[in-house]
Amino acid sequence: MFLTPEQKPFFGGTYFPKEARHGMPGFLQLLPKVAETYHTRTADIEQQNAVLLKLLAQSLPTPKTDASVLSRQPIDQAWQQLNRQFDEMYGGFGDAPKFLHPAELQFCLRRYIADNNTQALHVVTHTLEKMAQGGLYDQLGGGFCRYSTDRYWRIPHFEKMLYDNALLLSLYAETWLITGNPLFKQVVEETAAWVMREM
Repeated sequence: MFLTPEQKPFFGGTYFPKEARHGMPGFLQLLPKVAETYHTRTADIEQQNAVLLKLLAQSLPTPKTDASVLSRQPIDQAWQQLNRQFDEMYGGFGDAPKFLHPAELQFCLRRYIADNNTQALHVVTHTLEKMAQGGLYDQLGGGFCRYSTDRYWRIPHFEKMLYDNALLLSLYAETWLITGNPLFKQVVEETAAWVMREM
């Protein structure tokens, strides 16, 4: 995230490789362009920040006077948003780079358990199958890489994180208990073995 001296963001991204690759700009090429933009388009940046801050303020919920009333609306809205972002063909959410999103998948699994929402279960099972069958999953050693650089779960970012694998281990185990899918059981066993062996 690039900030103005007043600590207001004006440009950012989730990841920039050192050199340009796979359609992503390289950080070393991007840095001078960001600096040039900041110095030559200050008024545009200030205007953009004003609009952004106004939109963010409008998106915040209005506090209710009766805080004791709970509503399903936020949960329903979260589910609807995740379902809209679901990649029906390859699983997961959005496009490349494609991250694991175990918390979001766990949320979908909870929607199935609570409401018998079969689409929510489909989101979870389809995604877990595609992840386990792709290059994101270490087919030899077990465990998952942090994210896929492509939409298809084929090209991993070769870094395995314990926290990602811990969350996925729980998610795959719970989904296996619900579905009985032997692939999920295999992933649980192999990932647990990797954690015990390597971590």
